[in-house]
Amino acid sequence: MYAYEVKKAYIDQQRTLCRPCWNHSNDIAAQLRSCASKWAEEKTSLNNNVAFLTEWLELLKQRERYIFTNPDTAQKNMLIKLIRQAAAPALSSSPRAPS
Repeated sequence: MYAYEVKKAYIDQQRTLCRPCWNHSNDIAAQLRSCASKWAEEKTSLNNNVAFLTEWLELLKQRERYIFTNPDTAQKNMLIKLIRQAAAPALSSSPRAPS
């Protein structure tokens, strides 16, 4: 009854992950929440931060290894688009080799 009344978890739920994997999945979820809150606070400065965007994208991909339903495709696509946009000016400003 504790799980249902206090944690609001369904009584008939069954775990599919071992304890170490479950703990790692929860760690990734916490890091994703941290990225999302950081993004909400500093969106304009993080918009071109390729390191932050790449780290966030990798966390989303890692999370999919543990949680098999409902991958966050929209967020992954947004991050990929922002990474490409942030990397594009760096690529275009690099010197070209003479022809």
